[in-house]
Amino acid sequence: MPAPSRFAKLRDQEHSSRVQDNIEATLGPIATALNATPIMGAPPPAWIAPDLLNGFANFGAGHAEAAFHKDALGMVTVKGLISTAAGAAAFVTMLALPAGYRPLAKRRLAVEGNGATFQSVQVNPNGDIGNVLAIAAAGYISIEFSFLAEQ
Repeated sequence: MPAPSRFAKLRDQEHSSRVQDNIEATLGPIATALNATPIMGAPPPAWIAPDLLNGFANFGAGHAEAAFHKDALGMVTVKGLISTAAGAAAFVTMLALPAGYRPLAKRRLAVEGNGATFQSVQVNPNGDIGNVLAIAAAGYISIEFSFLAEQ
């Protein structure tokens, strides 16, 4: 004979509905205060299109445009394919993240550059995102990464 469960089983729709209401009543105000949504069953946050700076632009040609969002756990996700101009010096700001979407400390993240070459970007606590290495030839940088936002 199997051991009895430690957890009460919901036997009807009325009880499961009350449980869902309790979950929503508990998590709803927290999510609102954090300007976020509960993870389970919630749609992902809307993407925010940043202003691209210093001659950087969306690559186009059907590729993802630069955008970012923050989920309910505080993870910021950045996406997009950015075109680059030849001769860009090391650390030229491509875009800037607003307060609440920034890391506490500098983050260096590996990304793909021209023709699958290694590139890296740096996200600064002031929100600036820039190329770490100088860019010799015109091309692109794929900015696909996530990090934990400031708390």
